[in-house]
Amino acid sequence: MRKRNGILLASVATVLIVVTVATRHDSRSPDTFPSHLSGGDADHAHLGPQPHDASPTTVAEQGLALMFSWQPVTDATPGSAMVRARAWLTADLAAAAATDRSPAQVRTPAVWESWRRSSDIVTATTRADLAPVCEHGHCTVIVHLTQTVLHRDATNTPYSASTIAAATTRTPDGWRLAGYRITN
Repeated sequence: MRKRNGILLASVATVLIVVTVATRHDSRSPDTFPSHLSGGDADHAHLGPQPHDASPTTVAEQGLALMFSWQPVTDATPGSAMVRARAWLTADLAAAAATDRSPAQVRTPAVWESWRRSSDIVTATTRADLAPVCEHGHCTVIVHLTQTVLHRDATNTPYSASTIAAATTRTPDGWRLAGYRITN
């Protein structure tokens, strides 16, 4: 009797494992783990907000975070980040993203080559504390931006903190970041 129960239990466990593996493989959505599907280690799923339905605040936060997050090993200049932010941009910023050139406010830091040699990454986080001031399809969002240098040895170093007045504009595709001014 014990031997039969053991065989039955092992059979049930095997069936459950097979069903679980088959279900996970078949039900995976196309945007889950694209690096596995495409083979590129730089590909990744974007699980955060999307530009088409984002508020002026979200557009300002996401656009600025992408623009000020840098990968010196692969980015020629900080302006290269504009390409990654393109979906969040309009007007002059979108034009700059299309040509991979930095706006005047984004200068290449003196430590850029050092970051490149060390394979450091600069990541930006953003936070808007106040409600945006909006009028006639245009909003100004005050955003606090913090940049941190992430080192290969898993340590990090604070790099900069800024307050930015971000100008967002309603376009046919939703709100987009049209410009910004660093206020401190």
